[in-house]
Amino acid sequence: MFITQRIPRIIFKIPRINPNIIIPKQSSSFFSLFHNYHKSYKNHKGDLKDFGKFNSNNNSNSTKLLFILVGSTTAVTAAEIYKNKNKFILLEESSNYSPSPNYENYEETTEEPESKIKIPNYITLYNETRARLVGLGIRTVSFLKLRVYIIGMYISKDDIELLRNWNGWNKEKFLSADNDNNDNNSLAYELLSQPVVIALRIEPVRNTNGQHLRDGFTRTLTNRLQNEHHLNESEIEQILEAIKEFKSKFPKTSIKAGTSMILTKQKDGNLRMEYEGKLYGMIENSWISKNLFMGYLTSNNPISKEAKNSIAEGFDKILK
Repeated sequence: MFITQRIPRIIFKIPRINPNIIIPKQSSSFFSLFHNYHKSYKNHKGDLKDFGKFNSNNNSNSTKLLFILVGSTTAVTAAEIYKNKNKFILLEESSNYSPSPNYENYEETTEEPESKIKIPNYITLYNETRARLVGLGIRTVSFLKLRVYIIGMYISKDDIELLRNWNGWNKEKFLSADNDNNDNNSLAYELLSQPVVIALRIEPVRNTNGQHLRDGFTRTLTNRLQNEHHLNESEIEQILEAIKEFKSKFPKTSIKAGTSMILTKQKDGNLRMEYEGKLYGMIENSWISKNLFMGYLTSNNPISKEAKNSIAEGFDKILK
């Protein structure tokens, strides 16, 4: 029977590791263990054969190390390392492991001016798509300007050149207000119609719930649908069904401050819905994705004027 000694839990913001990694037994500190791993990760050296160094400083037959690796904004995996002769072998992952496709690089961040909250300059979307921050802002409500969430808009790095070749970008036109309430002919709508991956990252600044956020997004969609005068009855019915599906697939759990929701407009226009790395749904209707994003890009009372202006500045830097 082994005698185990529990070592204090250590939390770091680093991605999951390969369960086959072998850790040599060498004299060093806990800091070296994680520092060496993080350094190797940043250098993109792939699977680490020499994960780090560890010294238990005791004579027990077995030493147990419990640690948590953080991907998005919450812990995504836990593992146990046991002493085995002269090596430490990572035996298994915790059953609580949940993959996080939207791992965020917190070493490079941009601060939202009003809230002072920092969000990542790069995130990794589904299929390992790397996305770059275009612009950010804050959503506030009521005359008291109560802060609700931070918005970040991202574009796939692989699609930047494609958008540059579009040759339709003009910052002044992007920011100009339309004379009527229908902005389907606007530059922003034309940009969203391009076959590029664009994502919205939503980070609440206070604890809320899925229903509260869902209702806000739904109001944006229904309000824009009311101004659609060129759609026939069949098209309107399809959109209403898609809105209903969007509502049904929205997270019903509590949404904690500091967590992140990712809404992605895919190349085909479909909307991908993720919260904390978990896929909640795919809405196969391009009207939904474009008009949800237009809530932030419209010049007619955008959800966040700060985000609209920041996104305009960001696209101007990226596309020129």
